[in-house]
Amino acid sequence: MGFKYSGFISTWGGELFYYSDCAVIGFNIRKAVIERKWAEAEHRSLLPNTGCITASSAAVRAGCEGGGSRCAVQAGLKKLDPERHGIIITTIREMLVCAVNMETFSDVLLVTANLGSLFDQVSAQTIRSYKPKFIALHFQEVGGKDYTDNMCHAQDFFENIESSEEMKDFDRVCTYVDNQFQAEDSFTALGSIYFIHKTLKNIYQYDFNVKDFKAVSGQKKHMGSLDGFKWSRKGFMRTRWIIHNQGLDLVNVHLFHDASNLIACNSSPSIYSANRKNALRYVISRISDSCYTPMPFFLFGDFNFRLDTQSLVQHLSTSADVQTVKKDSSNEVQKIICEEKDNDHQVLLHIEEKLFTYLHQAVFREDSGKALLKYDKEAAAFHDVIREEDITFPPSYPYSEDDTKPTQYMNTRCPAWCDRILMSHTAQEIIQKREDGERNVVYNTMGSNICMGDHKPVFLFFSLKTNDH
Repeated sequence: MGFKYSGFISTWGGELFYYSDCAVIGFNIRKAVIERKWAEAEHRSLLPNTGCITASSAAVRAGCEGGGSRCAVQAGLKKLDPERHGIIITTIREMLVCAVNMETFSDVLLVTANLGSLFDQVSAQTIRSYKPKFIALHFQEVGGKDYTDNMCHAQDFFENIESSEEMKDFDRVCTYVDNQFQAEDSFTALGSIYFIHKTLKNIYQYDFNVKDFKAVSGQKKHMGSLDGFKWSRKGFMRTRWIIHNQGLDLVNVHLFHDASNLIACNSSPSIYSANRKNALRYVISRISDSCYTPMPFFLFGDFNFRLDTQSLVQHLSTSADVQTVKKDSSNEVQKIICEEKDNDHQVLLHIEEKLFTYLHQAVFREDSGKALLKYDKEAAAFHDVIREEDITFPPSYPYSEDDTKPTQYMNTRCPAWCDRILMSHTAQEIIQKREDGERNVVYNTMGSNICMGDHKPVFLFFSLKTNDH
């Protein structure tokens, strides 16, 4: 079954919310971010039956241009081949080998992945024992950096997932993809796909136009563009569901990255961290406002959270001689070099705009990088409204794309837990507990020992508690 092009990603007659530097609202996002002010414009359309709210954010030039995942170029959709094409299919096949769970709660699988990372092999053993009734896949950077050449491959990927033999027991599918890269003023490069198992009967999706829930049936596919705002490939996409009488919001998020390692070292927190904080606070406020009844929510995507670079560098270079190299024609820092005081002054740490080389890289992998979690501070700033399961996996970015080095990081950025699954306090309360009081929850990466590109997909598996009210 082919894709139906809708022209816009919208809601059921609903609203598209933007934060933008567009002339329409006369507000420059770069100034807004620095001053911690956000402007909002609304675009309304009457496109039926899409069931999601989508927002695009303007790229903060210091944070979104000239940087980002260089791996997306190499690990993007151009690498599609029969082996790599089936990553999600292979994953789900292994989850479905067991008999269907007929208990009164629903097993849910949430997955987030920068799409450029998905088209490689994955270790199916990661989630072999799970039996999800509801699967939510949130993608970012649909088409990768070379989206003009690769978007056709992305469409093949989505169709392949839906039509595969392994997905035959999921009889309802809702797909929302912003693939209209020609609309550069509004392209967000976000995609969300939801699979519903045939045994899951009590499931409804919210109609944002009539403000009511409707039973989910058949297959819904909507691929299109946002309209009228500055190009960014960042933003959020929101859908609302009732599963077994329990309502929840699922929000696909992609926030600003660190454009320069050197600028990230200048302050603690960095200017990029401040930008992301403003953006995430905005997203949370949009899904928590009074326009719709507040519900438990899960935010999962590429938040681009980074370690507190200044503090980390100070820690890593405690016993080193630090040299700052500046450009001849200006006072601008070109590189930071930290040399060991003994050991023949071996270079311990070398930092440039897009280079981060640390001699003892194993520290990011040993014990899943646990010693470095104290520098992972960005999510903690939202402890008042969101929670996260304990992180027990290594930083999800930036992994090497060398097939022989699946656990090694590239020397482009400081490794960080960029890809996350966050939840509201109320969402954490609806995760089903086992009889022994332990949560039946798994929070991990996929393909830990398989080369998958610069991002490792992150998943959260849990049993959704039934609401009897």
